[in-house]
Amino acid sequence: MTASSRRVRDAAPGVPDRLRLRRQAPADAAFLRALFAEGRAEEMAQAAWPEAMKAAFLDDQFRLREAHYARAHPGADFSIVERAGRPVGRLAVAWDGDSVHVIDIALRAAVRGRGIGTALMGQVIERAGARPVTLQVVRGAPAARLYARLGFISQGTAGPFHEALRREP
Repeated sequence: MTASSRRVRDAAPGVPDRLRLRRQAPADAAFLRALFAEGRAEEMAQAAWPEAMKAAFLDDQFRLREAHYARAHPGADFSIVERAGRPVGRLAVAWDGDSVHVIDIALRAAVRGRGIGTALMGQVIERAGARPVTLQVVRGAPAARLYARLGFISQGTAGPFHEALRREP
């Protein structure tokens, strides 16, 4: 697979269409910002803030998160997940060192639960080979069930809201 365009094999039953990963580009910023906001929608619905304040908060959080990812993982692959030519998510993976770290995996709500996350993680695990795969997940998030099903084991807390997970080869 090339870094700029990779096909994701149907690694999970029920994946309706072949997926394509392409390198994230500056033109993807609006999609990534919307994907980020969608992932925080439940949290923002509980905040008794005016909509403009919520939008400004999300803009700041998104900008800070992206800057942190770029600083902390300068050589990582940041990819847009496309299905039928339309962006449906992002996969960011650091492949360096003795382990592989999934920095971010996010899918639009409309495509969750269809095996896409399983297919993406299957490809990461396969490509990792003899290296362990690590990631962090928000405690109690639905994705935690996927990771448990794929053999990830808790390594303890990673800050106030996240759990560190690891999968041995």
